[in-house]
Amino acid sequence: MGVIISFINLKGGVGKTTCCANVAGELARENRKVLVIDADPQANLSTLLMGPRRYEEKFPPNNTAEDSYKDTIYQIFLDAMEENEENKKFNLDTAIIKSVVLDFQS
Repeated sequence: MGVIISFINLKGGVGKTTCCANVAGELARENRKVLVIDADPQANLSTLLMGPRRYEEKFPPNNTAEDSYKDTIYQIFLDAMEENEENKKFNLDTAIIKSVVLDFQS
């Protein structure tokens, strides 16, 4: 079974992106399978791993907010949930906000 390593902190500037990129790089050098998911809206990790040119090809600066929104993790979850009738009762916005608040209070 795979191992999940998460780099999470509500404060910015604590080294999450740097640590994630370096740990992923080391694991890849050891010939391990690595999946990196950049959930940060600033997408610094994506830019770092893809390189600025490839990142701008995939996400052109002249994209509208709606175009950029289509490729977010949030939108992928939302689209998947809308495919199932039972999920329409679930409010993803409330769940995300609630979980962040609960983590912060712990």
